[in-house]
Amino acid sequence: WGKAIDYIGLSLGFSIFIGTVILVGSLLPFLVDGLPPNNVFITILAGISVVLIGILFNGKAGLTREADQITQSEEDAKGKSMTTGISIAVIGGLLATGFSYANAAGRPIIHEACQAAGNAEWVTAVVVMFVIYMAGALFVIPYFIFQLSKKGLWSKFNSAHLLSNIGLTSVMGILNFAASAAFAYAAFQLGQSGNTVGYAIFNTVCVAVAIISGIVTGEWKNASNKASKYLYIGLAAMIIGVVIIASGNGMSA
Repeated sequence: WGKAIDYIGLSLGFSIFIGTVILVGSLLPFLVDGLPPNNVFITILAGISVVLIGILFNGKAGLTREADQITQSEEDAKGKSMTTGISIAVIGGLLATGFSYANAAGRPIIHEACQAAGNAEWVTAVVVMFVIYMAGALFVIPYFIFQLSKKGLWSKFNSAHLLSNIGLTSVMGILNFAASAAFAYAAFQLGQSGNTVGYAIFNTVCVAVAIISGIVTGEWKNASNKASKYLYIGLAAMIIGVVIIASGNGMSA
């Protein structure tokens, strides 16, 4: 995702990556849990489709805003890397859906072990996410050690802001893990299609909150009316999509 943003910018990189994550990641659990009744399945797919339309409008809003600010030379340089950036974003999104599959496939076994040990239901969600995050760390930590060493960036940590940066990133990490554990628990509580419904809602709300945060902090105050219109349409579509997805899940209750 980070590599894709370097090539094609935050707005398009974010939209393609999250769009791929929501589309593929929401459908992967069906391979583990099986398909729900047709009316439920069709309604959930319809909701996911509406969410994806919203993601596309979000990307269009970002591209429109960037086009209003970018110079011709920057545009030419950006065009050369567009194909590479889009490819990286799609591949990154596909790989990121392993998070969804891991939760769907690993949860039953871990849940059985947790229950045998006499733990509460929510403990399973924490343990599942602990395994997923630790597995990710096995790849992420060596990669960044390599990059920091290769580029000679270790000295950059010698900063007056080191302690505050460590504190803030630690808080961010705790909140991120708590959010993921909450998703895992919610997916269980949502029933048969919970992994799909939960994953779609989880990622869609993440995008919606990011958009609303951008509006509140003034990120879009200088955007053109056209860009703002695309943004609001995208946000509305994502909210409607979530409602449809939740309605579909309610049919199986």
